[in-house]
Amino acid sequence: MVARSSTEKLFLSIGLAGRSHVTQSGRDVEFGAGEMVLLDSRSPVTFGGADPLERLVVGVEFETLLQHGWSGRVLPTGLRMGPDSAAGVVIDFVRNLARLNLSDTDRAAELAVHLPGLIVSAISLAAGELPNEEGARAMGVAQVLDFMRKQCGDANLTIDEIARGCLMSRRTLYRLFEGGEFGVMGRLWAMRVDRAKAMLKTHPGRSAAATAVLAGFASERQFYRVFRATTGMTPGQFRTGLARAALP
Repeated sequence: MVARSSTEKLFLSIGLAGRSHVTQSGRDVEFGAGEMVLLDSRSPVTFGGADPLERLVVGVEFETLLQHGWSGRVLPTGLRMGPDSAAGVVIDFVRNLARLNLSDTDRAAELAVHLPGLIVSAISLAAGELPNEEGARAMGVAQVLDFMRKQCGDANLTIDEIARGCLMSRRTLYRLFEGGEFGVMGRLWAMRVDRAKAMLKTHPGRSAAATAVLAGFASERQFYRVFRATTGMTPGQFRTGLARAALP
């Protein structure tokens, strides 16, 4: 892989299932589902272990990381980072970004702009340093998105509750999403639509009213309005399209 690579990259290797040993820079660690290891494309890497490991791997060029505030001095490769560490926010963000990319590449691309800053923060935290301003902002965005993703099924979720849940002020919350295509509420509506689409796929016989409640909408009318504005079709049309696609 090193020989074939035309650019030097940092790889985030995130375990999805199974366990494996990885060796780089004289360090040998075991990692598994929900854990992450940083790997340098410029050095040989060896994987091993009795159990097959399913991994999610993301590569970012070192030049990009330098542009987003990485000092270039410390690179804690070959260290295991778990979901309960500060890097847990990075792990969740990358996994959810990969899932979103399968269904909505445009929205995934907009979120992906935060990834380099988030990785720089992970490098800093693993090295015992504080993240820079851009890295701290990326960490904040990832924290908010993770909180909203877990709570979006609550139709009574408010901006104030999101801010309190993420231990920040309303002003800080709004500033994190300035300049993007979607604001805080736009992200929340998009998550609820994604939740509704998944339900329409897995429970085609469930009523629209029940789907609306479970997806976090205050009413069936609100569900129809937001779903159509987001997808360009009604929930019924979306369900009909799924049924047609399933026909032989």
